[in-house]
Amino acid sequence: MTVEELYRIKQRVLERKQEESQSIARIVVCLDTGGIAAGAEEVLRTAEEEATRCTQPRAKVVRTGSFGVSSLDPLVMVQMPNDEPVAYVKMTPDKMRHVIQRHVIEGQIVQEYTVHVANNIMLNDYTVME
Repeated sequence: MTVEELYRIKQRVLERKQEESQSIARIVVCLDTGGIAAGAEEVLRTAEEEATRCTQPRAKVVRTGSFGVSSLDPLVMVQMPNDEPVAYVKMTPDKMRHVIQRHVIEGQIVQEYTVHVANNIMLNDYTVME
């Protein structure tokens, strides 16, 4: 395979991801060791089951490794089409069902399950830093 062929493959993948980001909600579940120990596999199964109910927008469940904050596991990142991702922490299957219903289907962020970042500091007390 030549460098040019690899470049064309890369371009096609990037274009497909760009198209997806504009039409598909992404639900990313952290499945590192800490996440699995905290129950992320059950959260993942629930997300996969519930995502099948999403029709507009469609939802895609993705697995990933560590987000780097194991004390908040299980972690889930939800990114709606054309929006910034939202991090949900200490997720359970029930919380996952609620997030999919409220955030993915109805478009409302579930604030009580989120974590906030301001000035590169992770917050979960909803403090506004100026």
